[in-house]
Amino acid sequence: EKNFFIIGITSAALEELEDLEIQFILGHELGHFLFEHNRMNYLINPNPTSQGVTLLPSMGESIFLRWRKKCEISTDRVGLLACGDFENAARAMLKTAYGLTGKNLNLDVDSLLQQIDDLKEEPEALELNYRSHPLMPLRLKV
Repeated sequence: EKNFFIIGITSAALEELEDLEIQFILGHELGHFLFEHNRMNYLINPNPTSQGVTLLPSMGESIFLRWRKKCEISTDRVGLLACGDFENAARAMLKTAYGLTGKNLNLDVDSLLQQIDDLKEEPEALELNYRSHPLMPLRLKV
């Protein structure tokens, strides 16, 4: 059994992210390895090049999506431990999720957290449950 994994970081990420933000990203990705998330992903889809293909029935796929979201939250916590600073962790998540740079990122955590309450009132928000990652305001709140 091979026991290694690779974390790839683009040159753009190295240029745009601060050191603590990179520490968050590395910690987050190491968390996937430490918690062995890759093993479950492999059981669900043994061929990672076939995006969207799963061996699960639709109910199992729904359970798997919930599990993946919880995985992301768990690894966000590892990333936070790695960088040791909530604001840098939040900046890293926002920059990587939305392609923002430091000059166009206005971090207003309270406003982002308010979006959770706003989403509860939107019926279309249920469609967002089919994403592999939790919504950013929820990731920041947890």
